[in-house]
Amino acid sequence: GSRSRGKSLFLPDTDLRKLLRAAERAKPRRQDNGRDKRVAGAGAVIGADGRSGKPMKTYVVIAEPNGEVVTMYPGR
Repeated sequence: GSRSRGKSLFLPDTDLRKLLRAAERAKPRRQDNGRDKRVAGAGAVIGADGRSGKPMKTYVVIAEPNGEVVTMYPGR
C-alpha cells in the first residue's frame, strides 16, 4: 500500500529470526551515529529493494552497540 511505497520489504514467509541469527556472524561496521550495521547474504531471494524493486538476496541489520535491533531490511 501507500505506507510501504519506496520501502524495502521482506517476503511474507521470510523467517526474520533466522536471518537475525545468521547476521550475527557478519562483521559489524560502526556508523557515524554509533549504531552497528551488518550486511549478510541469505542465499535465496528474501525480499525486494525499495528503490529499484529488484529481488534481494542480501539484507541489512542495524543495531545498537548492546545488540538491540533497530531495523532490518532487504538490501545492501
